[in-house]
Amino acid sequence: MVSIKSLFLSALLLAAGSEARRPYFRNRGTLKGWDGKIMDHQGKIEEVTDVHYLSGRSLKTSQTYDEAHKELYRSVLIRKDGYEAGHHRFYNFMFRLAPDWEPVDQNATVSQFVSHRDTGANCGVERLVGTSFYVFRNHLYARVIGGQYSGNNCEFKEHVFEQIAKVTPGEWHKVSFEGQWEFKKRKGAFRVWVDGKKVVDQKKIATTVAGRWPFKWHVGLDMSAWHHQGRVVGSQEKREAWFDEIAVGRSLLEVDPDMMKKYDLILSHKPTA
Repeated sequence: MVSIKSLFLSALLLAAGSEARRPYFRNRGTLKGWDGKIMDHQGKIEEVTDVHYLSGRSLKTSQTYDEAHKELYRSVLIRKDGYEAGHHRFYNFMFRLAPDWEPVDQNATVSQFVSHRDTGANCGVERLVGTSFYVFRNHLYARVIGGQYSGNNCEFKEHVFEQIAKVTPGEWHKVSFEGQWEFKKRKGAFRVWVDGKKVVDQKKIATTVAGRWPFKWHVGLDMSAWHHQGRVVGSQEKREAWFDEIAVGRSLLEVDPDMMKKYDLILSHKPTA
């Protein structure tokens, strides 16, 4: 028997039309199509085929601790057009931690938005990290900042959404999220789905800062907590994570790879006479 949920999804997908298949950005585990990348020190980013979600490829990232290295530890790919105040967008990325990943009391960032600003007009901060997702112990966390934070008003509020999902090393996790990017708290909203389950639904919060300062989207493994804390917590001095199905669009349908797969199957089905 076909479930009501399946029938509803089918109707939704068909009603969306072909335009729903054209997100602003979509990357299916390839090195091509990005605006840039950062591989600090011994960091690596590779396109591989032995581990993947749906596309047959994924991006393997790694970072290795070096006591002599005094800077950040990033292995990330960059999409310039992440968000800015006034945008309303949906996003998706898949990530998979190495099967032998050791859960520790130290952040491992898997996605973050970064703005490079004119320090003279923006509270003396040149590099501002906005919304981010990170693994702490064996759970996923999300962080959002918002407020004026420009001119003479140098205040913003931070919202941390703790333990929004359990993370299992060696398994793929799908993170889809929606941002209504506003610096006024009554206008902004932030919603997150992990593995298809809604885990955050926050309305009427400030989700970015004032001014037309674009935030670039960094996707990949960032172990800069090693730098900030000056040490490795635990015994693993090399960390590895895989990424796939990264997208930015106008709706969840445009960015969720599983919904897109169902959409393709529905369109390819030809009723018999």
